[in-house]
Amino acid sequence: MSGSGSQAVAVSDLTLPVEGGVRTAVFCILGLTCSYAPLAILFYLCHRQHPAIRYRNPVEMAIMAFATFLHALARCMCSLYVERMSCRFRFLSFGVPLQIGLVMYVLAVLKIVLTFELTEMMVAHVSRMQLSHTKYRWLLYFRDQHTCFSLPRFCFNVVCNTPLVVILYKTDYSMFDGVHCPSHVVHELSQLFGIQFLVAIVASLGLSTKLSRVVDNFGLRDSFQQCGRVLLVLFGIYFPVLLFALDTPFNATYRIDLYLDLVICHTLLWYHIVLPLRTAWRDRHDDDDDDDNTNRHVLTGTAAILDAYLHTVKGFDAFSLFARAEFKYACVIAWKVLVEYRVHALGHLSATAIYAQHLAPTAPLPLDDVVSARILKRYAVAFESNSKYGVHPDADEREDGFFDVLLDAITQKLLTDVLPRFQRHPLGASFIAFAIKDTMQLALDHLLEDTDDDDDNRPKEAKPISLYKARRPNGSTRQLRSIHSSKVLEETDPSKAESDTSDVT
Repeated sequence: MSGSGSQAVAVSDLTLPVEGGVRTAVFCILGLTCSYAPLAILFYLCHRQHPAIRYRNPVEMAIMAFATFLHALARCMCSLYVERMSCRFRFLSFGVPLQIGLVMYVLAVLKIVLTFELTEMMVAHVSRMQLSHTKYRWLLYFRDQHTCFSLPRFCFNVVCNTPLVVILYKTDYSMFDGVHCPSHVVHELSQLFGIQFLVAIVASLGLSTKLSRVVDNFGLRDSFQQCGRVLLVLFGIYFPVLLFALDTPFNATYRIDLYLDLVICHTLLWYHIVLPLRTAWRDRHDDDDDDDNTNRHVLTGTAAILDAYLHTVKGFDAFSLFARAEFKYACVIAWKVLVEYRVHALGHLSATAIYAQHLAPTAPLPLDDVVSARILKRYAVAFESNSKYGVHPDADEREDGFFDVLLDAITQKLLTDVLPRFQRHPLGASFIAFAIKDTMQLALDHLLEDTDDDDDNRPKEAKPISLYKARRPNGSTRQLRSIHSSKVLEETDPSKAESDTSDVT
């Protein structure tokens, strides 16, 4: 198994090129891999804004998938044309992509878990007004700053590739070609790759248990756990082959280790590239069907209906629970806070508190992923100017429409991104019934208003109902429960609820 630096160096049968039926099978696998993997990765990146893909860290997952593809490609090429390459190049060609792919996979899962943990900390902050700001800032920093091309990620990849480089360069193997690689090098590197495979599988499977048990975020928990279990089973077969059967005549002839390695690669591609793509494609066609059958399946909804629904206790609770699964919880809470500020709700947050909670650089419930940077910058400049010139936005004679631009942006985000999926989720069943009832109630209100009008006895022509501009007939505006309490809905003075909308200067 081990060799020396002399001319008589033990050579493993695994370094010989494959022949016969095994060679044909490897060619078929190579053709299959090259025919679908690059296109699937490209389509995955093109559809990275789709909800089924967006929260999987698509860029990092695409890099992981491409590295996995390169690893599988190199493994096939090394088996077919090993005599045309050096010993070092042979192992570097598939060893480096393997390390990069495993690192990207584990860090992508870690980032998804951090996103979920940040959402849960937002919920805890809103529920109890208590938050470990130090932990929160570290999590937020790691999630937002440690991108796939950042210096820490680069250094981590270098560290993970160090054992491979040390094994290949601690001794001069320049005189060996791919066929005559020393047997001890083959065994050392095979065991190194096997251990790193195991660490990555166990780490990803362990991290996936930290995802939501109540509401599965876009199927992320099931996807990572199912993939982890399959990889664990495959590795349970693969690792004993590496330890005990690597040099057996049967494995040298049929290359069981090669096939298992390729199956593991295709398992990663299937679960994290192909299946999300299929979900995105299916959801897109479901959306097309919904557009053709709006009245039967999904109500597209308007701002007025959603506003009325969120003013109910059960409606807000259901929508906010779903928003947690969509990683849009901060968006829903911001909507509630801004509406409370707009209508002078009891216990509403001040303008300064709203800025500190949602807009400040260290805000516990940031809106960076919800509102455009242009709008956020305008509010940041406004508050910085207030601070500089001693203006107090929380004065009694305040501008009620100060946050209207922000509220409109948040409402639009809820309407376009969250509401369509909410209506197709079991939690959204109550919204369908509420929307139908609310529409019928508004139609009846308009009919009664027309009937009670004594100024004109002529028959009136029916007018279309604009749900967006519809208001309650009694002239009152319902008040949301305060974040600081569990008060039920109350009626407020309509004179306080109406004010002119103005932009942020």
